[in-house]
This record gives sequence, C-alpha cells and structure tokens, in this order.
Amino acid sequence: MPPSGYNTTQSNLISKFLKSISKSLEYEGKKFDLSPSEALEREIQNINLIVNASNYSEFPNTVLLLTKIFYTRILNYNPINYNEFRTITTQIILEIENEVLSIHVPKINIKY
Repeated sequence: MPPSGYNTTQSNLISKFLKSISKSLEYEGKKFDLSPSEALEREIQNINLIVNASNYSEFPNTVLLLTKIFYTRILNYNPINYNEFRTITTQIILEIENEVLSIHVPKINIKY
C-alpha cells in the first residue's frame, strides 16, 4: 500500500478489473442460458473448487478471493435479469471504489 493510502488512479484500476470480469460473467451466463444468479453461483463454486484444489501462491488466490467477494456481493441482491445485474454491478463497484479510497494509514512516528 502506498504510504498515505490508495488514490483515485489505483481505485479506478480495481474498478476496471471488476467491470471486466462482470462483463465476462454476463457473456458466459448468456452463452450458457443462465440467469445472472445461476452464473454467479456457478462461478463462486468454481472459484471454491480452484482454490481448494490448486497449488497457487497467495497472489492468484487473492485475485480469486477478490472475484468471489465481488460476485457474492452481487449475488446477495439476487439480480433477476442482466439489466438488473449491470445496475447492481455498477452500484457495487462505486461502493468498492469508495471503500478503497477510505483506506488511510494512520500517521505514526517511526524513529530510525
């Protein structure tokens, strides 16, 4: 983490990633004729299987965990169609942007 917390540029990069994976999930869900909730449940199950069966280091596992948390937040709203899915996704991404920007390191006195 940067010394003073995260900035808008960094928060926007996380948002871009989340937007990208949500678009991919929508594409895949439509391709397999799944509702948004079904697609989300399927991806969350796949992430659990991958994490439990893999020997990935903490970096890939952390990306998978980020994806799982994001998908779970969307699923909690139980979107009934992909228009609602996109609306909910946009709302959640804005919330996450604000959460990331709210991270600040308290000023500490370090003596060298």
